Amino acid sequence: MEQVVLLDRDIFISRSYLIERGLSINTLKKWVSRNTVTSLLIKGIKYIKYSTIPRQTQDKLPSASELKSIIHEAKSDSKQSYYNQILTNAFEKGFITFRSEYEKDKRLTLDKITECARLRAVWEKILEHNNGARGATELLFKAFDSIYKGKYATYGAFCTVKTKARKDINSVVIDTRWFREQHSSIDQQVFYWAAGLVSNPLNDTSRTIWRKLNDACNKANIETPSYSWVKKFVREKERNPQIFASRYGREKAFNKLEPFATIIHAKNPGSQWQIDGWDLPFYYKGFYKGKPTSYLKLILVAVMDYHSKKFVGYCIGESENTDTILKAIENAVRNTGFLPFEILSDNHSFNKTMEANHFKEVIETIGVTWRVTSNPREKVIERYFRYLGEHHSKNYPGYLGQGLKTREKNGRPTQEYHDHFTKSDTWKERREVELIGHSIITEFNNAPLKHLGSKTPNEVHENTEKPYTFPINEFLRLKIFSRKSIQTIKRGQIQKLPGCPYEYQLTAEQFTKLNGKKVIVRYESSDMIYLFDEKTDEPITTVYRKSGIHGALADQTQEDIDKLNKNKGRLNGIKSKAKKEVEGLRDKTLMMHPNAFETLNRIMTPKHVLQEVKANYELKERVTKDGTNLEMAEVRSVEPMIISSLKPQESKDKNPYSVRGKHQVKKIDFTDNDEL
Repeated sequence: MEQVVLLDRDIFISRSYLIERGLSINTLKKWVSRNTVTSLLIKGIKYIKYSTIPRQTQDKLPSASELKSIIHEAKSDSKQSYYNQILTNAFEKGFITFRSEYEKDKRLTLDKITECARLRAVWEKILEHNNGARGATELLFKAFDSIYKGKYATYGAFCTVKTKARKDINSVVIDTRWFREQHSSIDQQVFYWAAGLVSNPLNDTSRTIWRKLNDACNKANIETPSYSWVKKFVREKERNPQIFASRYGREKAFNKLEPFATIIHAKNPGSQWQIDGWDLPFYYKGFYKGKPTSYLKLILVAVMDYHSKKFVGYCIGESENTDTILKAIENAVRNTGFLPFEILSDNHSFNKTMEANHFKEVIETIGVTWRVTSNPREKVIERYFRYLGEHHSKNYPGYLGQGLKTREKNGRPTQEYHDHFTKSDTWKERREVELIGHSIITEFNNAPLKHLGSKTPNEVHENTEKPYTFPINEFLRLKIFSRKSIQTIKRGQIQKLPGCPYEYQLTAEQFTKLNGKKVIVRYESSDMIYLFDEKTDEPITTVYRKSGIHGALADQTQEDIDKLNKNKGRLNGIKSKAKKEVEGLRDKTLMMHPNAFETLNRIMTPKHVLQEVKANYELKERVTKDGTNLEMAEVRSVEPMIISSLKPQESKDKNPYSVRGKHQVKKIDFTDNDEL
């Protein structure tokens, strides 16, 4: 709605304009009722003639000249908006009419066809509306510049091109520079040398590259490129991912130049674990290759759950090697009781070891996938190592910072701080750094994280469903992670395990079942071993380490005496178990075959030589010829030596001193007169 209009050189002001300037509605009504002012109705809006307004009110309003300026500006803005709309419509919609014309030009690519058609539509509208109206050309220039910002630097340049367009519109639409062949006087060798210098990991500046090229060109007696040529060449080649990676580093190329996919984090705990190593940012004093030093670091090999961001397991050691990696994963299995659907690691040398191949084969049979990636966007664990340093490690004295590569101004403490914690009286011990590592992991797992909805990793991990995990019991964990060897149990003992000097002694019950058999032995500490069936690899039992006993009385302690008694009890137990086993066989057999003992007795009775000779005629004749009187010969009969456990129960009870059955041997009471 226009608030000020000009009709026949008379200025009219709308009632709303006067009210906005503080005039009351009652005053307006009084003016109209007393015919003080002249009013006019335009398009349903009441206007009041400015010249009829009382002088006192006019003094509070803009002057007549100011109001006329407002009217002219409004008209100008309206015209500018009008031209802007016309050219915008031509740019966005009108170009379709001209596309077919430029599709015939085979020099133009698809994007250039559209670009030419848009520019042609805009220029056609400019020429159509540039009909000599006052100020129209300037308004059209502003409208053109709103679409093609800065294409023509000045209004004069626009007018020059407009004149050219009236003669041949395609001369301003098609840019002939698109089709010019670029010819360079630079020798091909210079391009090759320059590409090599740009890709140099030393990361030379453009001026250094130019200076080296000059030296090479002078020696080869070829034309030297200009410094501006070198700068342009460097800018162009830095867009090449391979050269950029060689010049600035693979990680930087990935983060700044190469395209990337948006990775969505795991939806459930246990869907994926990520494993990586991180240097704990603290120095400690110790020995390296046998020499004392104070600039040692420990490495934290950690396993993170991709969903909850909880560090489910870790191991602190001197390096990220096969042993620490497997211990970190085993620690995660101990803590969670399961293996995940997938384990993600970087391309570490661990993946080429025999231990890694064995580990991967075992977990693959369970259903776990081990995947190696070189994509840093997938390894979110690396970002949380930085979080561990900035938000948790920094709270402990001696913190070294994020590392030498960091570009953040807050990434490292001052040199003075560093010097203070590298003095002889402030060096940390290894155990202290290990304790810091344990503490920061615990603090992180119990601290709320913003992207977890202000919940802690522990809470998210515990309270979220885990549908893609593989439960691991104690024996299955041992199969996956423990060292393994096949041993034969001799004399009720396991000995000579690889890398373990200790002996392990079976109990009486274990001795009876396992002595002399081959078993699979797995162990993770010197105190106890685990026995598995050799064929099925099913768990059998656990066996504890055998401890030595001092033989000399002077060295023996009560503990040694207890161990001797315990060993004697074990031997008695073994004998008792063996006896019960034989008796069990006897009882079962005699229950089924009562005459089995007589047969056994006959089988085991030694031959009576005199009876054998008398029964054999030829042998009897031969002995008689030798002068032997068989009637006078005496040969004792020998009872069969059958162990008591195989003899029937009733035959053993015939012994009057047997305590079995109803008969009991009593001690004689000499005070009893009846007995005397």
